[in-house]
Amino acid sequence: MKTLVIIDAQPFYVDFQRKNGDNEYINNIVDNIVKKVIEFKNNRWPIVCVEFDPDVNGETIYDISKELNNYYLSFWARKEQRDGSNDIYKLINNLGLPKDLFVCGLYSNQCVRDTVVGFLKMSSDIKITILNNCVYPRHNYETDERVQKVAENYSQSVSIA
Repeated sequence: MKTLVIIDAQPFYVDFQRKNGDNEYINNIVDNIVKKVIEFKNNRWPIVCVEFDPDVNGETIYDISKELNNYYLSFWARKEQRDGSNDIYKLINNLGLPKDLFVCGLYSNQCVRDTVVGFLKMSSDIKITILNNCVYPRHNYETDERVQKVAENYSQSVSIA
């Protein structure tokens, strides 16, 4: 089994990109995330939405949250900083969710990367796959020195799908 982790797909971040002329690309990312949500629901795999200060940034956008409405394996984690790995890990452990994590969301070079790095430092029992067509903006994790250095230091690896 797998767990889908959606990071910061909140109105503040999505709408900001839409207003700044990156409409088509951000809409494609949102569509790709929705397709992953449907795939995980069809396979009865858990989905975790991670939100950074939802009182200010809004809750997970409607396109995604409507797919999770009444889905018994959808969960929400609230984080207080860019790296949400501690909050997600607590939730996953408390609920006994699979630690084969498929990660997506916004922003790939900030919150997504920092959370992945946090997971790499935290535990060797987590497997991480970054869904490259479901992260905004485009980011090459295979050449990201920070991700690769931490992975190497902690004898971990990150898969890209």
